[in-house]
Amino acid sequence: MSDAERLPVPLPDPFAPGQKGRFVEPWLIRVRDVDDHTLTGLLKTLVQLRRIRNVATAAAALGGSLVFGLLESPYALLIHATLAAFTALPVFAMGSLAIMRLFLKDARRSGLSKSAGVLVLTRAQRRARTLAPWQGEDAAVELLRKAVRDPDTAD
Repeated sequence: MSDAERLPVPLPDPFAPGQKGRFVEPWLIRVRDVDDHTLTGLLKTLVQLRRIRNVATAAAALGGSLVFGLLESPYALLIHATLAAFTALPVFAMGSLAIMRLFLKDARRSGLSKSAGVLVLTRAQRRARTLAPWQGEDAAVELLRKAVRDPDTAD
């Protein structure tokens, strides 16, 4: 008997991409089983909430920069930028928390579990960071749907 015949049969790596091993997360399977109609509705909601947050952040930045009036010198640019950041960053942070809460509430209403909703949100938010603001809603939803469906492209 040779050495090759005595060696045990290697098991597939359960953590390799695309492999379904013994340790498959149940929420990953649940996300793949979500129908396209529900996922599209959730992602449209996410895109709209992100746009509302960005408009509110831009308005807060503009309001914060105009507290001391119009720019009169190059040094005033530093003051205006500081005031814009001082007012816009908290609005952006609170908007991000509101997006998470509203999205998860909508996901629960659509029948997703809490863990599946968080996974969909996380994957979609990762891809949404790279979306251009002028990109159409349908194109953005399609890119987000691909990121949610395929874990390897969610980065």
